[in-house]
Amino acid sequence: ASEIDQVVFDKTGTITTGNHMEMNYHGPHLSDQYKTWIRSLAHQSAHPVSRQLDSFLSSYPLREVSSFTVNLGEGIQGFVEGHQIEIGSQRYFAHSGLAPGTYIAIDGELQGSFSVAPRFRPGLEKVVCDLSKTMVPSVLTGDNSDQEQALRSVFGPQAELRFSHHPEQKLQYVKEKQYSGERIMMIGDGLNDAGALKQSDLGIVVTEHISNFVPACDAILDAQNFTNLPSFLKYLKRSTHLVYIAYGIALVYNVIGLSYAVQGILSPVIAAILMPLSSVTIVMFGIGSSTILARRMLD
Repeated sequence: ASEIDQVVFDKTGTITTGNHMEMNYHGPHLSDQYKTWIRSLAHQSAHPVSRQLDSFLSSYPLREVSSFTVNLGEGIQGFVEGHQIEIGSQRYFAHSGLAPGTYIAIDGELQGSFSVAPRFRPGLEKVVCDLSKTMVPSVLTGDNSDQEQALRSVFGPQAELRFSHHPEQKLQYVKEKQYSGERIMMIGDGLNDAGALKQSDLGIVVTEHISNFVPACDAILDAQNFTNLPSFLKYLKRSTHLVYIAYGIALVYNVIGLSYAVQGILSPVIAAILMPLSSVTIVMFGIGSSTILARRMLD
């Protein structure tokens, strides 16, 4: 963490929260049966927008979904009670002239769209401000640029904001930065940015469901602790100093022990006791010092 040059944020589900997001439907009336099918499909996905749609339609029952498939960064589809249901962005449906939104199609017929007004996570400005002291911030998102002004107000005029990026483009962005010699920390939700997270020098997933297993990342951060991210990174940096101190203690201990051993001063029983005691000392030092450091950093 001490050598990171640039921090790259994903947007949806990372710096925005699914809690209390406003969702509205635009289009022809949806029957209760249609809403049941839509919710059933959305329930299968871990994407923040799908979870919000599932919550928005939570009063409708769930039905079994078959042939569920995901098009990363674009949408999902499946069959519910024999009917094909599709949920996706305007890119997924490849319809020209569609406004940004989450569109619904049933049996191939486009119905309408749900619009979501995302909310930035509380404390985002402070997190960006703290990280910007040592790293260059940037944002990669598959969404359009309708929130560019709001993002610019948080990340500042120097931040690089890239919109409408597919997962492959996010991965390529990280590779290009690394090729130029920069060390990258990627912070995402582990869905449409899994490749970029794995490629980055340090990948952190922010999740509102801490039980999620995301093998592509180096660490998983509970969204409730998002504002502590700068403190966690400082803790990692200072923890490396504790490791070096522990090596030093071990070296001094063994040098002193060796000097006594070659002189034959210690009895075999005392030597046998002191040998494992060195390991216990290092372990206790590591646990105690890291615990004290963590409390000081987070208090």
